Amino acid sequence: MDKGIDQNVILQAIHELSDQIKSVEKNLSERMSELESRMEALETRTASLEEGQKEIKEQVRKIDKKLDILNRSSEE
Repeated sequence: MDKGIDQNVILQAIHELSDQIKSVEKNLSERMSELESRMEALETRTASLEEGQKEIKEQVRKIDKKLDILNRSSEE
Protein backbone atom coordinates (compact mmCIF):
# COMPACT_ATOMS: atom_id res chain seq x y z
CA MET A 1 0.00 0.00 0.00
CA ASP A 2 2.69 2.45 0.91
CA LYS A 3 4.34 2.04 -2.47
CA GLY A 4 1.03 2.75 -4.21
CA ILE A 5 0.52 5.91 -2.19
CA ASP A 6 4.10 6.99 -2.80
CA GLN A 7 3.70 6.44 -6.53
CA ASN A 8 0.51 8.51 -6.56
CA VAL A 9 2.24 11.28 -4.63
CA ILE A 10 5.17 11.16 -7.04
CA LEU A 11 2.89 11.19 -10.09
CA GLN A 12 0.95 14.13 -8.66
CA ALA A 13 4.19 16.01 -7.99
CA ILE A 14 5.37 15.30 -11.53
CA HIS A 15 2.06 16.56 -12.91
CA GLU A 16 2.26 19.75 -10.82
CA LEU A 17 5.86 20.36 -11.88
CA SER A 18 4.89 19.82 -15.50
CA ASP A 19 2.11 22.40 -15.14
CA GLN A 20 4.51 24.85 -13.50
CA ILE A 21 7.05 24.36 -16.30
CA LYS A 22 4.36 25.01 -18.92
CA SER A 23 3.32 28.15 -17.06
CA VAL A 24 6.91 29.40 -16.86
CA GLU A 25 7.44 28.68 -20.56
CA LYS A 26 4.29 30.63 -21.45
CA ASN A 27 5.32 33.52 -19.21
CA LEU A 28 8.81 33.62 -20.72
CA SER A 29 7.39 33.48 -24.23
CA GLU A 30 5.10 36.43 -23.49
CA ARG A 31 7.97 38.40 -21.97
CA MET A 32 10.20 37.65 -24.94
CA SER A 33 7.51 38.89 -27.32
CA GLU A 34 7.16 42.06 -25.27
CA LEU A 35 10.93 42.57 -25.21
CA GLU A 36 11.14 42.04 -28.97
CA SER A 37 8.45 44.68 -29.47
CA ARG A 38 10.32 47.09 -27.23
CA MET A 39 13.56 46.41 -29.09
CA GLU A 40 11.88 47.15 -32.41
CA ALA A 41 10.52 50.41 -31.00
CA LEU A 42 13.97 51.34 -29.68
CA GLU A 43 15.56 50.56 -33.04
CA THR A 44 13.00 52.78 -34.77
CA ARG A 45 13.62 55.60 -32.30
CA THR A 46 17.38 55.20 -32.66
CA ALA A 47 17.10 55.42 -36.44
CA SER A 48 14.96 58.56 -36.11
CA LEU A 49 17.44 60.12 -33.71
CA GLU A 50 20.35 59.30 -36.01
CA GLU A 51 18.51 60.86 -38.95
CA GLY A 52 17.76 63.95 -36.87
CA GLN A 53 21.40 64.13 -35.82
CA LYS A 54 22.49 64.01 -39.47
CA GLU A 55 20.08 66.83 -40.32
CA ILE A 56 21.35 68.96 -37.44
CA LYS A 57 24.98 68.37 -38.45
CA GLU A 58 24.14 69.40 -42.01
CA GLN A 59 22.41 72.57 -40.78
CA VAL A 60 25.38 73.40 -38.53
CA ARG A 61 27.74 72.87 -41.47
CA LYS A 62 25.67 75.26 -43.62
CA ILE A 63 25.55 77.87 -40.85
CA ASP A 64 29.32 77.56 -40.37
CA LYS A 65 29.83 78.20 -44.09
CA LYS A 66 27.60 81.27 -43.94
CA LEU A 67 29.48 82.55 -40.88
CA ASP A 68 32.79 82.04 -42.67
CA ILE A 69 31.50 84.04 -45.63
CA LEU A 70 30.26 86.81 -43.33
CA ASN A 71 33.56 86.88 -41.44
CA ARG A 72 35.54 87.10 -44.67
CA SER A 73 33.36 89.90 -46.02
CA SER A 74 33.65 91.85 -42.76
CA GLU A 75 37.45 91.51 -42.86
CA GLU A 76 37.60 93.16 -46.28
